[in-house]
Amino acid sequence: MLATEAIPTDWTRHLTGGRLGIGYDVATTEKKTSNPSSITVTEDSGGKYWERLVVRFKSGDPDAAMQALESILTAAPANLIAALCVDASNEKYHAQNVRKKFRIICPVHLIASGETVVWAGEKFSYKTLLGSLYVNAFEDGKLALPGGEWIVKDHRLVKNHAGGFATDLDEEGNHGDTFDSGKLSLWALQRGAAGSVNGVRAMAVGGGKNPSRPDIKNRMLDLARQASRTRLTS
Repeated sequence: MLATEAIPTDWTRHLTGGRLGIGYDVATTEKKTSNPSSITVTEDSGGKYWERLVVRFKSGDPDAAMQALESILTAAPANLIAALCVDASNEKYHAQNVRKKFRIICPVHLIASGETVVWAGEKFSYKTLLGSLYVNAFEDGKLALPGGEWIVKDHRLVKNHAGGFATDLDEEGNHGDTFDSGKLSLWALQRGAAGSVNGVRAMAVGGGKNPSRPDIKNRMLDLARQASRTRLTS
């Protein structure tokens, strides 16, 4: 199957006019146990987030992934696209090419999961920050996934671990890829064209350790909720 064949031709019929965030989790290999690529389009509908499109595919051809992205970006109303967020943790060259090609359509942000950011005065990796915001949206009933057992199974591969996240690998190489593209699409909505979110400041690339707070069970989710309330009331 070609990457473009994984995209339903009528997916835009589900859109209701809200802002769109697009997340792209990169993988350009196609061995049996290789991780697939995933693209998610999330719509902000009055503060509720709806994943309108979730696709997953394996391809060893970066151009095939480019074609899939182009198909999505040209089908979606350009004035509604807040941003495209691309995982740049490993395949940085491909991610840079994606930004170069599509930045004329919408803002494109490259996200390195190990890069350290400051959120509400504390340091976290992007992996922990974006994962926690995504889980937080689920727990608060603000995020809905499309139907599909494979999507649910893929999300369940991601586990809370030592204040962050760890992901299991299934027999086909799936590795929570739709979770990753989903969190990137949510961040695209929250970050948008502005380039930053209130309370978040990027720092030098590195694997900064998360603070240990034994008095708070999940300090990251607590901070995320505080920041969300601040944005909603400001």
